[in-house]
Amino acid sequence: MKTNRHFVGTLRSILFAVVAAALIAPAAGAQELELPYGVTDRVAPESDAAGSKFGGFTAYPKLNVSAGYDDNILAQEGSLAKDDGRFKVEPSLAYESDWSRNKLSIGGFVGGDLYADYTSQDSLNWGVGGAGQLDVLESSNVQGSVGYQQLTEARGGIVSTTTPDPVLYDLLQAGLVGNHRLDQLNLAVSAQFDQYDYDEASQKYRNRDIW
Repeated sequence: MKTNRHFVGTLRSILFAVVAAALIAPAAGAQELELPYGVTDRVAPESDAAGSKFGGFTAYPKLNVSAGYDDNILAQEGSLAKDDGRFKVEPSLAYESDWSRNKLSIGGFVGGDLYADYTSQDSLNWGVGGAGQLDVLESSNVQGSVGYQQLTEARGGIVSTTTPDPVLYDLLQAGLVGNHRLDQLNLAVSAQFDQYDYDEASQKYRNRDIW
């Protein structure tokens, strides 16, 4: 029965996306649906980045570095609040195709936060992923994406945690979008899957699959 409910829910989401796209597209100038945000968006180059050519691809290395001060690194109140200096670094690399038809992009990042005093709160995040577009016809395309990330949950979020160490979780994402343009109307169908898997035993109850 659980499998049937998942199937019905997924089918309902797909049908809703088709109807919504058909109603909204005329007002949006036949704008296509986009893939959900993922790893390749996170490592995407700046608009003015030159990159380095490698065959039919361009490589875009990037390095984000910042430093700051946080007066409540644990997002706690009263005497439990702790302040510290924080250093953040995140190198990333993206490869994007230069083809006249079809598209392919792959990329990855690694980075995290380093604290001056409370080193137990140091974190390391990383991820790899790819996205592509297949131009089936001049007016039709199919887009797909997949990515895997290991991330540290931000303190003070919607779900408050009081664990002494940072909460780590794995995020697996996949998306699929189909677009077909018919004059001023754009018909589209999309599906998305997100899987959250928490590392700590005390957080396993939060594991979930989202369609």
